[in-house]
Amino acid sequence: ACAQAARLEWLEMSTVAGHDALSLLSICPVGLMFVPSIGGITHNEAEDTAAPDLAAGFEVALRAATGLCQAKAVPEAALALHA
Repeated sequence: ACAQAARLEWLEMSTVAGHDALSLLSICPVGLMFVPSIGGITHNEAEDTAAPDLAAGFEVALRAATGLCQAKAVPEAALALHA
């Protein structure tokens, strides 16, 4: 929704990447956001991301954080974890 509101192209994807999200999963809902890597190279010293893609990723993250901070209620997914 945040990418759509910013009029950015996006797609939903599955990943086996867990990173730090796995450590938080038992206490709150988590998600990962990915931005394109030039040439599709990741987890390598040659990995790079174009500045416009970094800026777009930042805008989406900022919109998501702002939305959560301004929410009047706890997301249902968070409540379900502690039921």
